[in-house]
Amino acid sequence: MVKVERKKEESTNKNSKDPQMNQDSSNSVVTDEIDILKQELIETERKALGLFELTNDAIFLIDLDGNYIDVNQRAAEMLGYNRHDMIGQSKINFIVEEEHESAKEKLEDLLAGRIIPIYTRRFKRSDGTVFPTEINAAVVQDEEGEPAYIQSAVRDISERLEAEEALERERRAYHLIAEATIFATDITDLGQRIISGLTHILGFDASTFRLYDSNTGLLIPVAQEDFIQAVPNPDVIPQPLESPDHIFALAAREKRALVSTKFEDRKLLAPFQEKMKKLGIHDFITWPLLDGNNRLLGVLQFISYKPKEIPEEDMIFFQTIARMFTVALERKRAEEKLKESEEKYRSFAQNFQGIAYRTKIDWTPVFFHGAVKEITGYTEDELLFWNPRWEKIVHPNDTEYVSKMENELRIIPGNVIELEYRIIRKDGQIRWIHEISQNICDENRISIYIQGAINDISERKRTENMQIIQQDLGISLSSITNLKEALDSVLKATCRIDVIECGSIHLVDKDTGILNPISTKELSKEFVDKISYYSTESPFTKAILTGQPIYSDFNDLTRDIDEKIVKNEKLHALANIPIYSEDKIVAMLTLGSRTSDTIPINTRKTLEITSSIIGGAIARIRAEFALRESDEKYRTFVQNFQGIAYRLNHLNELLFFAGAVEEITGYTSEELVDGKSSRDEIIHPYDLEELNQKLKESIDAPSNIGKHEYRIITKDGQIRWVQDIWQPLKDEMGAVDGFLGSMHNITDRKLAQNEIQKLYQDLERRVEDRTEQLTATNKELTAFSYSVSHDLRTPIRHIGGFATLLEKRISSIEGVDEKIISYTQKINDSVEEMNKLIDGLLTFSRMSRVEMVRIRINFTELIQDVLNDYQVELGNRKIDVTVSFLPDVLGDPSLLRLVLVNLVANALKFTKKKDIAQIEIGTMPSKDPDKITVFISDNGVGFDMKYYDRLFGVFQRLHKNEDFDGTGIGLATVQRVVRRMGGTIWAESEIDKGATFYFSIIKASEDDEDQQIKD
Repeated sequence: MVKVERKKEESTNKNSKDPQMNQDSSNSVVTDEIDILKQELIETERKALGLFELTNDAIFLIDLDGNYIDVNQRAAEMLGYNRHDMIGQSKINFIVEEEHESAKEKLEDLLAGRIIPIYTRRFKRSDGTVFPTEINAAVVQDEEGEPAYIQSAVRDISERLEAEEALERERRAYHLIAEATIFATDITDLGQRIISGLTHILGFDASTFRLYDSNTGLLIPVAQEDFIQAVPNPDVIPQPLESPDHIFALAAREKRALVSTKFEDRKLLAPFQEKMKKLGIHDFITWPLLDGNNRLLGVLQFISYKPKEIPEEDMIFFQTIARMFTVALERKRAEEKLKESEEKYRSFAQNFQGIAYRTKIDWTPVFFHGAVKEITGYTEDELLFWNPRWEKIVHPNDTEYVSKMENELRIIPGNVIELEYRIIRKDGQIRWIHEISQNICDENRISIYIQGAINDISERKRTENMQIIQQDLGISLSSITNLKEALDSVLKATCRIDVIECGSIHLVDKDTGILNPISTKELSKEFVDKISYYSTESPFTKAILTGQPIYSDFNDLTRDIDEKIVKNEKLHALANIPIYSEDKIVAMLTLGSRTSDTIPINTRKTLEITSSIIGGAIARIRAEFALRESDEKYRTFVQNFQGIAYRLNHLNELLFFAGAVEEITGYTSEELVDGKSSRDEIIHPYDLEELNQKLKESIDAPSNIGKHEYRIITKDGQIRWVQDIWQPLKDEMGAVDGFLGSMHNITDRKLAQNEIQKLYQDLERRVEDRTEQLTATNKELTAFSYSVSHDLRTPIRHIGGFATLLEKRISSIEGVDEKIISYTQKINDSVEEMNKLIDGLLTFSRMSRVEMVRIRINFTELIQDVLNDYQVELGNRKIDVTVSFLPDVLGDPSLLRLVLVNLVANALKFTKKKDIAQIEIGTMPSKDPDKITVFISDNGVGFDMKYYDRLFGVFQRLHKNEDFDGTGIGLATVQRVVRRMGGTIWAESEIDKGATFYFSIIKASEDDEDQQIKD
């Protein structure tokens, strides 16, 4: 091209003076250029053809429809075809089936002018084998710039991928050994980590690692791996180095690798062929581990239960692995020797229950060892890096004391201090610790560091504190008989425990069961009244309802109790502890802290023990009060007793007869006791035999109290009713030798009972009459509801008919106002909606009157039957319906079907705006073992739970009618039906996240027969 341009320039200069000559010269130049270009084109095509045939890549020329125009010889050889057979075929025929769509997409992208980077594709050869390739494709355009054909260069990358896989395998193996060397805890763990990983990486099925013990001459298995458990493991017991029966022993003695696929090893391995066959071993590699002095350390063996090629080039890789394993093994042995040398120190550290620490003289931590986390809640590293500083976890009340003592320790060389103080753990608990620290100095008495030991003495302190409190309580309670004084004393002592500063005690009134505040300390009346006010969120109420202590931190208090009151009381934590006596709550102990945001665990234990002491004190004082009250009542009773107290001997003879004897019998006590008138004479003859039989039964069961009502005949001949209660008396041998009892005049009560019986009979008669009236009224209501339905439907039907006629008439008139047409349509819509409301009301009203049966129902079939009713809608929409296994239930099939139809219809209705509706029907366990809980969930629009109380109400709708049609009666009807069948219904939902409706129903047992039971 350079020569053409130069000739053109020379010709132009030569002929520039003659126009005609210039024209002729120009034509000549153009002709020359065309000839040169043709020659260059021929040369270019020759070179291109050479490249096309000689390149190592497969070249495909593809038309715009994806068919081969031409391929080079390398392409034909790569695919195993004759190149002429490939021309005209679609490229899809030579690509694996799963990549057809991708190939079509690439073709479309190329024709659309998109730049396609180099990509991979899998081809299939004529023999069916598949191989990976790398493709570089481009569109060749014609003279007008339009796509003419596609040129594609394809390179077989099988060998490259195999090399990459081999490199990756080596990388993983080296990384595995390095990681195992770092993280393995001992030689067994090291071996197990390495052979488990290498067995998988190298593609073997099993492996073993044996450690050589030079003292015993045994090869001891310390790790093994077997990925095919059905195949028996190789022999894994210790074997002597000289064993002639094991390949690993042979490799160890020879100190060289033995490979089953290696020709030169076959003769040496021939004696083991039969054993390998029995064990199912097909191929293996066994490699001894030798140290730098060629001493045997152990043996590695990898096994394959199927034919496996072990290439010669892999032997260098195996040798590298063996060397790395040897280094790791020697390092782990050295570590174990080091651990062994530190055995005593580690044993001390493990058994030390406290904290050993060392700091620089300026308190910069050097180390913390021992039970650091158990005592402080912080890790050793957290304290080591001052997160937090030690002085920050010292209790605020002890900070000044600890700072003073530690300052003395720091400035006096060789000084030793011993102190006890509190710390606040990471979780907020308070612990008491005992610390002994020493200022360590050099030979010149210059302080170099501080070291010490810390022990947790919380339990000891708590015990000491409890002993003091219990001693104080024991002294104070032993002499106090007034309950309020006792509780005041108890509360005062309790408010000295740890972080507790204030509190109150509420006492349960035995008669009313009401909790009344009886003692308070440093709490306002407003707060005491507030916490005892019933509220499900109140911790006071929760403690009563659960019977368990409730501990509240500051956040709990501000959430569950009035925040303003809590802040006025300056409370940070609160405890509400029920006080029990004889398994009953008798009081409530409320205790508060103004210094701690939580009540520590150990303090809680102390408070709960104290509550037991208070319960015992309340029981004792109440028992003493009850005893005094009983004595007073007894004295009053004896003085004012309106009955008769008596005693009989074993012959049923009266020994004494005291009390209102004359008022009840007409006889004096002396007349009956002295025998002037016998006991049998005053008992009605019709009742005497039954009374004596009752007394005899008491002799046979002397531990039971006897009781009988019978008639007596008074001295003046009147008949009176008495109630006789007696207790058998036993002698020293345990035999019944008499009775002690009392009689009461119950004549008035008997007369009243007779009168009540008459009234009861009269009431029964009235109830029967009323029942008949209610039955008649229900029949009238039924007739009325149908009558109202008919009377409502007739005018509505007329309105609808006339509106339809009007609509037809208007539609035939030209130029009618569109509003008039919309009005008539709204009338028709309203008529249809009114008919639905009437139907819903009738159904709703019938639910309380319809006769219900209870039979065994195949729930699964019933669900499928309901879903079949919606086949059209299910077919027209994308709806995913999932029905889990549904057990048989007991109920009314028609009413249960009504429930399911309503709930399924709702699920379909409220998912209509979803691209894919999801509906799930299933069951879950119920709290009642005789019932199951059925749920129907969807992914529809859901509803706002704050309107839940309106969900099952009549005419209550949670969505606009223009969004979702409905009458607002369906769920009310469902609720009524479920309740009639003995179940409950509820729902859960979130807006735009769907809704789930649950209802419980009685499940059928295996013993339930398929019979009808009318309800």
